[in-house]
Amino acid sequence: MRNFILFFIFLFSVNLSVAQKNGPYQENYDNGNIKVSGHYENGKRTGEWKNYFDNGQLSQVYSYTDGKVNKERKSFFKNGVLKFEIKRVNNVFISTHYYNSGNVLSVQLLENGPYKEFYESGKLKIKANYRDRELFGIWTSYFETGEKDWEVEYFNGYKQGFYKQYYKNGQLKTEGVHSKNKKDGTEKRFSESGYLEWEGAYLNDVLHKKWRNFDKEGSVLQTLIFNNGKLKNSGNHLSLAATLVPNGPIESPPIYPGCENLGFNGSRKCLSDNISALMTTFFDVTSTKKLGLPKGAMFEASVIFKVNKKGEIVDVRVRGLTNELEIEAIRVLKMLPKLEPGFQRGRPVTVPYSLPLRFKI
Repeated sequence: MRNFILFFIFLFSVNLSVAQKNGPYQENYDNGNIKVSGHYENGKRTGEWKNYFDNGQLSQVYSYTDGKVNKERKSFFKNGVLKFEIKRVNNVFISTHYYNSGNVLSVQLLENGPYKEFYESGKLKIKANYRDRELFGIWTSYFETGEKDWEVEYFNGYKQGFYKQYYKNGQLKTEGVHSKNKKDGTEKRFSESGYLEWEGAYLNDVLHKKWRNFDKEGSVLQTLIFNNGKLKNSGNHLSLAATLVPNGPIESPPIYPGCENLGFNGSRKCLSDNISALMTTFFDVTSTKKLGLPKGAMFEASVIFKVNKKGEIVDVRVRGLTNELEIEAIRVLKMLPKLEPGFQRGRPVTVPYSLPLRFKI
């Protein structure tokens, strides 16, 4: 074991280049319709590639330069309507999503810059700013009628700083403070006419200590006492729940247990580190002796898998390995625990991953 070192880099990828002969490439569905088409040059993907639905409708258009996927791409709904595109405008890349109706869903400067999301009616729904794929600054949401709904402060992907909720008449409804995604400190809740109704504290995102309920004259109607989210004086008739502040990120990656509240980039790295530790610890390399390779020989392989909407590891495949190593890589990956699934705009989504492996004997 000590003579075998396993290096690997964990990358997110929608498409994976695999060594092939030069010339055109085509993969088909069982019904005969084209699934993938493209071209290889010197064993690398090059030029325009296309993916198709099983009904023959174009699904994706993207391209490669010397085996590396380019940023510009398009994807389509199964009815042929444009779903998503990244295009270059004045040396910046703009990402645009569309509704099935063809109306714009969102517009964003790729990875850095302003983000806007719209209702299907065309009214502004969300306004925010991203830095290195993480929310940064004030995230603002709006009612479809145009009034401000929420303001939430972010820093490097965390909810960090104030949060405010409003009534449609513009009156402040709720205000409080976050510390690394968790409510912490004093929160105030106001009536639609503007008087203070509730005031109390949070600790680690749960109701804690004294919460007081006021009438419009400012007199205390009732006091509730909490201990880490649990109501102590349960004889009271009023009920009180923690405020649900909306999540601002457009998307979040699958999360390995224990990697919560790390932001987009932090969660991806944490997942990568845990997979690295799993492979290094449990990959049985005894079968490499059968390869007959000289000491110090290097070879590469690629593991492809998906994290489905339930957080399960599915569709594990390996390319570039001998049969023995392929079986072993799949065995180890299936040891991964159930993850929290990836989300996009509040809905769970299936996320594809590729895992390039470099072996040194």
